[in-house]
Amino acid sequence: MKQLYVKEEQSKRLVGIDLFRGVSAFAVVVIHASAVMLYSDIPTDQWTESLVQLSRFAVPFFLAASFYFMSNSLYVPKSSTSLRKNFNSKFMRLMVPYLCWTAIYSFSRAVKLSEVPNGLGKLFQDFIGLIFFGGASIHLYFVPLLFSGSFLILPAGYLAKKKINVFTLLCFFIASILMYESLIVSGNSFEFGDNCLEKTNSCLVAFQSFQKMVFSDPNENQFLRFILVQFSWLIQCLPYVFLAMIFNHPSMRENIFKIGVQYVSAAFVLFLAFSSFSVLNLFSIMYFPKALYELGVATCLLFLAITLSGYIKESRILINLGTCSFGIYFVHYLVLIICEMVYSKLALGTLGISPVIILFLFSIVGFGFSWGIASLLTTSKITSKLLLGA
Repeated sequence: MKQLYVKEEQSKRLVGIDLFRGVSAFAVVVIHASAVMLYSDIPTDQWTESLVQLSRFAVPFFLAASFYFMSNSLYVPKSSTSLRKNFNSKFMRLMVPYLCWTAIYSFSRAVKLSEVPNGLGKLFQDFIGLIFFGGASIHLYFVPLLFSGSFLILPAGYLAKKKINVFTLLCFFIASILMYESLIVSGNSFEFGDNCLEKTNSCLVAFQSFQKMVFSDPNENQFLRFILVQFSWLIQCLPYVFLAMIFNHPSMRENIFKIGVQYVSAAFVLFLAFSSFSVLNLFSIMYFPKALYELGVATCLLFLAITLSGYIKESRILINLGTCSFGIYFVHYLVLIICEMVYSKLALGTLGISPVIILFLFSIVGFGFSWGIASLLTTSKITSKLLLGA
């Protein structure tokens, strides 16, 4: 039987993860290009909705890859982490660039709203959401979500030292997926809404159903709001931590590069199946659990990214793409807004271009310019540290 075998020491860098990070970054651009079209009254259709749904693997993969690297030292002898160490490293890596980009997006929105009556008041009406939950732009919530989830590495380290086997971790993984799905179907998961400027305290919240049962006006208590959002994020991130622990478990690391071709092919087919079920769910053809979709595509893509690293040759382009993916994530929405402004100024909507073509044009141009800008930012130590966390 033909084997996908590469010695671990021969693969200094998992370039497969670099590649899939780049693909996921492009998928994020597709999702938000559609959002820009929607907010700008550019027509969309079922094809664009389907493409967006097919692109929703991006955030699950980013979470899976992030926790995979966070937990790769859990099984290393004498390795240790602490609350203070985790906070300091993740704050510099995640929250410093997040706060910088929050300021950038807040400024851009302030300029746009300066001509609207009470526009600046709307921008700062939800200061808690703006600073802590990514309210400055539709995509920024991911970073504080990842920062909060990073603290789960501390109890994960405790479990790793207990030498828990893969089967037990798999049971924890399945249980955490059920917990996350229960959070979703009960209406208590984190909600970021469509337009948080127009809906004070009705988005960037969690456990709304629970709060409505207990409090007459649940949005009055901002401290409670903050705590409940953090709790919902921990539940959302928990399955990804167990997934990372499974992939980093010594018994898995020893065999991950000895996987047969048929298993790699099966992972790709499973990824396509999960994506197809998600599209069917979008059009209410059949119900498919959201948590199962997210963790399903994350597992398949992380497996493919690791195993295919043995076949993909290292190149400066791939490494640069993986390095810049975080920057692309930060900058792309600003580029898309500029794309929409150019589109409107040139009155291209009068040409009758298909919505799918417009979506692809926005996505390709947005991704290309975002990659270029992120690559330029890496050339300076100051911008790289402040804006990319590198």
